[in-house]
Amino acid sequence: MVVIATNLLWARINTTIPGSLVGLVLATAIASSFHLNVPTIGTIPQSLPMPQGIPHWNDFNVIRELINPALALAALGSIESLLSAVVADGMTVSEKHNSDRELIGQGLANMIVPFFGGIPATGAIARTAVNVRSGGKTRLSGVIHGVALGIIVLTLAPLAAQIPLAALAGILMVVSLRMVEWEAIGLLMRATYSDFAVMILTWLVTILFDLVLAVEVGLIAAGALFIKRMSDLSLVKIPETEVFPPGIPLELGKEIAVYRVDGPVFFGAAERFATFLRDEPEVKYLILRLRFVPNMDTTGLVALEDIYHDLERHNCRLILTGLQPEVKQLLERTGLLKTIGLSNCFETTTEAICSISPQIACSQPVAADLKTKKLMELNN
Repeated sequence: MVVIATNLLWARINTTIPGSLVGLVLATAIASSFHLNVPTIGTIPQSLPMPQGIPHWNDFNVIRELINPALALAALGSIESLLSAVVADGMTVSEKHNSDRELIGQGLANMIVPFFGGIPATGAIARTAVNVRSGGKTRLSGVIHGVALGIIVLTLAPLAAQIPLAALAGILMVVSLRMVEWEAIGLLMRATYSDFAVMILTWLVTILFDLVLAVEVGLIAAGALFIKRMSDLSLVKIPETEVFPPGIPLELGKEIAVYRVDGPVFFGAAERFATFLRDEPEVKYLILRLRFVPNMDTTGLVALEDIYHDLERHNCRLILTGLQPEVKQLLERTGLLKTIGLSNCFETTTEAICSISPQIACSQPVAADLKTKKLMELNN
């Protein structure tokens, strides 16, 4: 309680000296002066570790037994350090971290430390947050942290051994509360319940188990949510008044259906993409506007091919308009573009409709295509 109160109130008195350090010294002084029976850090060695020698690598069974835990430690250590770096980025406006530099530096250190009897080290979210909240702004703060620890080990170890563990808990409580981004939580609650549910799930796993498991569960949940969102393919039938040029015969208009596809066509949307378009028995010309489809995966290609063959069996012609370069290259590589036919691919819907019947007057583009061209010009 002393450390928490000092952390919260010290900033009103002095902003140069970190409140967490003042609270730590004050709590240690109170515990030592009144001889309070509280758990402390305990004995700290007053010397730097010396080289322990080279391990023996002649036993292949030992290497095979250790390789899996080594890879697991490397992966978990990398995740922990990058999470710490992201937390620091969110708490400061200074230069953002470089992931490659962070992981290379950590990897080199963890390759050298074992020869001195050490264990793998990672960046820690709690210590990183304390560092930033205490005024650390550059990588030099991490260097100062290491030098200070070395000085404490060599000269102040007896005093540091008397620090109560409850004092460290007080610092972590204040830091954890200050790390909570209340505005972001409010935004999540007001925006989408699914994102808020992922956050609550991650939080519960962190509390009940540990941070690493929480990150894994959170990533899986977020990935499943992403797939669900991407599979919600927007498929809209465009009214005849928006796409048909003037003078089109009524009979021909009934045989043409135009659909706009929004979003990527991939495996999550393949089934809906296929079944939705097959529910038009009277249509003889099916036009798909793919201008807003940025990419397509293998299952999407298979779905598109199934649609083509299914429509072909019903004497219905499939026409594609507005193909993006990436999608068009993919169709060419797989041979599907040749199967559908270049004669069935057009830049605009108006050109596609005009190709169906040469008697249609197509001198003026329709309003929908004009809007599309204006949008493309603005984007360019």
